[in-house]
Amino acid sequence: MCDGKRWYTSTKELQQASLEFCIACRKYQTLRLRVDVQTPRTLLAAVDAPSPHSKRPCRTRVPRLRARRVIWNMPTATELKSPIFALKDVVRLDFGPAFEGSLESVAWPQRLKEIDFSWGSLFNQPIEGVEFPPSLLELRLSDAFDQPIEDAILPKSLQFFMFGDDFNHPVDDIRWPPSLEQVFFGKHFNQPIEEVVWPSSLKELTFGYRSRFDQPIKDVEWPASLRQLTFGEAFDQPIESVTFPASLEELAFDTDFNQPIEGVTWPDSLQRLAFGFLFNQPIDNVRWPASLEEVCFGKHESQGFDHAIMFSEFNQRVDMCAWPASMRRLTLGHKFRQSLQGLGTWIPNLEIFHFLDHSNGSGDEDSLLRGIEWPTGLRQLAVFRDSRLDGVIIPSTVEVSRLCNESPTW
Repeated sequence: MCDGKRWYTSTKELQQASLEFCIACRKYQTLRLRVDVQTPRTLLAAVDAPSPHSKRPCRTRVPRLRARRVIWNMPTATELKSPIFALKDVVRLDFGPAFEGSLESVAWPQRLKEIDFSWGSLFNQPIEGVEFPPSLLELRLSDAFDQPIEDAILPKSLQFFMFGDDFNHPVDDIRWPPSLEQVFFGKHFNQPIEEVVWPSSLKELTFGYRSRFDQPIKDVEWPASLRQLTFGEAFDQPIESVTFPASLEELAFDTDFNQPIEGVTWPDSLQRLAFGFLFNQPIDNVRWPASLEEVCFGKHESQGFDHAIMFSEFNQRVDMCAWPASMRRLTLGHKFRQSLQGLGTWIPNLEIFHFLDHSNGSGDEDSLLRGIEWPTGLRQLAVFRDSRLDGVIIPSTVEVSRLCNESPTW
C-alpha cells in the first residue's frame, strides 16, 4: 500500500494512514447508515453510553460513527426509544419495508428534518399519539397507511406532507401546521374538502397520479397563498362557479375531467393550464387570463409541463377565442382536426407548439400544417415520429422534434 509517492515500510505508517481515512469517512457530512437485524448493536449505543473501548489501555482515536441519514429497516422502533449516539446528527430518517411498528415514545434526533415511509414500508399504525420532533420539515407516509389523523399533532415546523395511496379518512378537522407549504394526497383519497381550513402558507396541493378524488370544490375556500393545484385521474366536477385563489399560477386536470369552462373566472395570475385525456369542450367564449403562458390539451404527465403530452380527445375550434398575448406554449393532442390557419395571428408570441397528431400514417396528418402562418417567434415544433410533413414549410429557425408513437394504456 502506498500514499501515491512511496510504499509504506512499517505497520505504524499503515495504521496512521488508516486512521486518517477512518476519521475522514466518519466526518463526511452525507454518511448514510442502514440499520437492520444484522447491524452490530455497538452502532446503536445510547448517547450517554461509554466508548466501547473505555477499558482498553489505549483508546482508539477514531471518532464514533455519527450518520446524517438513516434507513431504519428493523421490524419495530424499540431501539429508538432511547437516544442513539450514531443517530444524534441525523437529518433524514427513512423507514424500510421491514418496519411495521409503533412510533409512540420514539426519542427523535434533535436535528431531524425528514421522516419518510415511502421506501416500501408497510407502516399502518396510529400517529395521533406520536410526538414528532419540533425540527421536522417533511413527512411522507407509507402507501399502506390508512389511519385517522384529525387528532394528530403535527409539528409547527412542517412544510411538506405526503399521504400514501391507501389513506382515505376525513381531513376536515385536521390542525394543519401554520408553516405547511405542500400537501399531496394518494390514489384512494376521496373525502369532501369543502369544510377544510387550509393553512395560510399552503402553496401546492396535489391529488396524485391515478387519484380517485372526485368531490365538489364549489365551496372550497382556497388559501390565498396557493400557487399550484393538481387534480387526479377521476376528478370530473363542475368548476364554472369555483372561486380560485388569485395567487394560483398552475392548474392541471387529469384523465376524466370534461366539464364546460366558458364560464370559468380564471385567476389573474394563472400561467399554466392543463386538461386531461377526455376533455372536449368548446373554448370559443373562454376568457383567458392575461397572464396565461401555457395551455395543454392532453394527458397531463406527472413529471410536469416540460414533458410531452400525447393523447387527447380535444377536437374543438381554437381560432375563435381571444388568446392572451402572453401565450408561449400550446399542446394539441391526437384527436385534433380543426383548422390552424392563422395561428401566427391568433397567438403571435407562441414559442413552443406541440401538435401531437396520432393518425398512424393515414395520409392526412400534414394537411393542418400545410400553408400555416407560423408565429414569428416560434422556436420549437414537436410532432409524432410518423407524422407526414410533405409540403409543410417550416422556418429554418424552428427546431423540429419527432416523438415516439405510443398507444394509450387506459
